[in-house]
Amino acid sequence: MIAQPSPVIRRIIAIGLLVAVSFLGWSAVVEPLLDSYRDAQATIQSLGPALERAGIEANGLAELKASVEHLKSRQNDRAGLLAGANESIAAAELQTRLKTITESAKADLKSTQIVPPRDDGSFRRITVRGQIFGSLAAVQRILYAVEANSPYLFLDDVDIRVTTGPARADAPAPSLDLRLDVSGYMRRPA
Repeated sequence: MIAQPSPVIRRIIAIGLLVAVSFLGWSAVVEPLLDSYRDAQATIQSLGPALERAGIEANGLAELKASVEHLKSRQNDRAGLLAGANESIAAAELQTRLKTITESAKADLKSTQIVPPRDDGSFRRITVRGQIFGSLAAVQRILYAVEANSPYLFLDDVDIRVTTGPARADAPAPSLDLRLDVSGYMRRPA
């Protein structure tokens, strides 16, 4: 038979086993968790200033985005409208635009006349009446250029007539006499 250790020795062995299991538990579970926690705290401390800068920059970025959106909304309010502080300036710009379009199409702008402005809801309609002489291709380019660009312009009372001349075999293509009203809109002054 094997001799049984005394109760004091059994208690010492039990305490030793308890200490050994506690040490293994500490080494296997608690110590790695504490190390991970310390590393996370060190990372947080080192990134703190960078996070603050990022927060400040994010606020600045948000303000810039809001400013850009505001400017875009103001631009969209004016998109397609004639520029100018008043009707006279807008009409003069419309005349200049008609002249530029006519010259680029290689036609002759014989006359322009500003028609009195008309209110149309919250807008004011600015109209210029013009008389243009040119070839069929030039007239086509003029009509396209007037209606296809911004600010939005509209054609009214378009009258096209062929100018008559002596009929010859070597004569160039007939000229057209184009009379039209070109209109655009601007916001009505408050």
